[in-house]
Amino acid sequence: ELQRDVEWTTSDPAIVTVDPSGEARAVGPGIAMITASSEGVQGRVSIRIEATAPSPPSATELTTQVDRYLQLMVEDRSATMALWPEGSGDEDLREELDELLGRDDLTAVAQEPPTSSVVGDRAVATFVASVTHRGNFGRDREGTVTFRLELEPSGSAWRVVAVRAESFDGF
Repeated sequence: ELQRDVEWTTSDPAIVTVDPSGEARAVGPGIAMITASSEGVQGRVSIRIEATAPSPPSATELTTQVDRYLQLMVEDRSATMALWPEGSGDEDLREELDELLGRDDLTAVAQEPPTSSVVGDRAVATFVASVTHRGNFGRDREGTVTFRLELEPSGSAWRVVAVRAESFDGF
């Protein structure tokens, strides 16, 4: 059995990486060259990596993301509002959401599974949440908020990158 040391390299690790055993992994779209060198002899191969559209998030993944967002919404007002930066949408609705999130004893639950579509490289999910604010003297305020979440692929999963409240009813 003849064994030789082989050195594997890539011309562009942003497109493809290659490990010491020669296994290549796609990283991003483009064309790169993989070279194998051993004892003064080289071999090269050109590889084209093409981008593919992400698969839409599953219903389970969307529900998980919605539940995470609603938990964040009631626990961390500033993190929630950071997903809706000023000047990026209807400022009146943004102010309403900020005021709502400033209340104590807030609960929020999705009424139904979200609906979604993929637009370009992002997924857009829409859902309605029942929101309750436990007020003073047993006076609760209840209503619904229709949300629109934008998600982008992150590895093999999706993550929320932007949120908008599209309507408030009952507040």
